[in-house]
Amino acid sequence: DMAAAGSKDGGAPPAPLASHGTKAALEILDFLVELIRKDPALGREQIEETIVFALDMIHTALLAVGPELGHYEALVMQVHVDLLHAMCQAVVNFSTISIVSGFCQILLAVYAFVGTVSIGQLEVVLERVLLKLADGRGVAAREQQEAALE
Repeated sequence: DMAAAGSKDGGAPPAPLASHGTKAALEILDFLVELIRKDPALGREQIEETIVFALDMIHTALLAVGPELGHYEALVMQVHVDLLHAMCQAVVNFSTISIVSGFCQILLAVYAFVGTVSIGQLEVVLERVLLKLADGRGVAAREQQEAALE
């Protein structure tokens, strides 16, 4: 019984049981992060679609993992370092509405599931990227500013 196992050691939450999938999850996340890191010189429209696809897949994966994400330090570190960096670069290079929206969805999911661990990283991302877009700095169209404000 999971509840009984957690109460035996002083009420600490039980250890995650499915750690065997962590390596695969890291590889998939790494692949999706690489899709986000595409060079803008390769063909803007196609790259934007690829980035939006990767952001959608990452958001879906985060929702599937939910609060369990906090139990996997390697995944949390990859989110903090690689994912947030790649997303910031994507928003700077391609600040379309769909990319800004995907960026915000992922930020909210990260905050919801590992916010206590991620608050410093999220604060920097919000200050350096999202608030600048919301102020209208670095946006090509009003819709991008509105997406950042939402």
